[in-house]
Amino acid sequence: MSECLDVIRNEWIKLLRRKRFLVVLLLGLGIAAFFLAVEYKHAKQLSLYNSPDYQRQQLERWIQDTERALADDKKLAGAERQAMEESVQSMKKELEELEQHSGVPAPFDEEKAKSRVAGLKESLASLPPEHKNSRGSLEIELMKAEYLLDNRVAVNDKRFGEGMTMWRAMKDFMEIGPLLFIPMLCVLLVSDIISGEMTAGTVKLLLIRPVSRGRIYLGKFLTSITASVVVVTILLAVIAGFSYVLFGADGADNPEAVGVSYYKAQEMMEGRMTEVTVVDPSDAHIVSAGTYFLVSLLLTVLATVVMTGLGFFASVLVRSAAVSTGLAMSVVVMGLAIQGTARGMGFLKGLATTHFNLGRVWSGEVYQSFGVSTTLPESLLILLAWSAGMYLLGYVLFTRRDILA
Repeated sequence: MSECLDVIRNEWIKLLRRKRFLVVLLLGLGIAAFFLAVEYKHAKQLSLYNSPDYQRQQLERWIQDTERALADDKKLAGAERQAMEESVQSMKKELEELEQHSGVPAPFDEEKAKSRVAGLKESLASLPPEHKNSRGSLEIELMKAEYLLDNRVAVNDKRFGEGMTMWRAMKDFMEIGPLLFIPMLCVLLVSDIISGEMTAGTVKLLLIRPVSRGRIYLGKFLTSITASVVVVTILLAVIAGFSYVLFGADGADNPEAVGVSYYKAQEMMEGRMTEVTVVDPSDAHIVSAGTYFLVSLLLTVLATVVMTGLGFFASVLVRSAAVSTGLAMSVVVMGLAIQGTARGMGFLKGLATTHFNLGRVWSGEVYQSFGVSTTLPESLLILLAWSAGMYLLGYVLFTRRDILA
């Protein structure tokens, strides 16, 4: 065990001395800064268009335009004129409500929450059994409405839209980060940890030490994992921390559905049978937005092990540091491209890259991205199989190959 710890300590010294760890960390922080700048600009736009003042101006302009049209056009038919007058009255009523609320978040309204739950139950009861897709979506909405009622969570006034929050910013990043940015950082960090020594010739000095190849291999692998986890943890912590400072943590109690699955079914639409995607809420449950994103971040850190294993395996597979880095990065990019072009094909479920975003797997949203239905336990087993397979094959290559040649 002490020999393995010595190898890990030695590998960390190499990572820091060659500044590879620092370069990858700075690259990750650059990605975080760019993402936060884009989200901040988006938040400013949301703040402008969702503000009560802007909506008040829009309503006043629409009212004036409609009243001017009514006054100028004397040839309007009775029904059309009546519809426009009703529209004006409706907009004036909305304007009055807007003046009263002024965008201040309303407290929890128990009666309104109960009314929404009752309305959704009525809609479900009146829905024909053959409308499976609509039924599944309504059941998810009902679960969210019951969660809001049970936990006394106030619903945002939809007239003011949904402003940018820490949770929304993190959700935006988690849609693409675990599929592209985080795997790229992992493979850049470790994809030359063995091939780089072969290129430089230092592997010969390493192997003359009284330490078995198996322990050297394990030490390098554990160093790769710990270094990648540190980089990814810092990256996610920076994005989460600055998102909290910039956008606040409002909406932490909002409902998020997890465990949702999907399947294909035939449904009668417009007089003919059509294949539709059906929402299956049988294993679904509701968690708070705060819980969802905390678990999603932990799952992403867990998936880092497989992302790192990909780069590490490439480093064992070829002797050139440049080729191993290019190979690992190509696999990440090609995996993302294949998922986009071969959407819905069964073989995608077996690809490791399909399961990198474990947060979206947990929520079921991975189906919306790739057309692949999978559960969190299934994805974890697939990633475990890939990780074990790459480690064992790399172990065989490293311990039996004539590295000194």
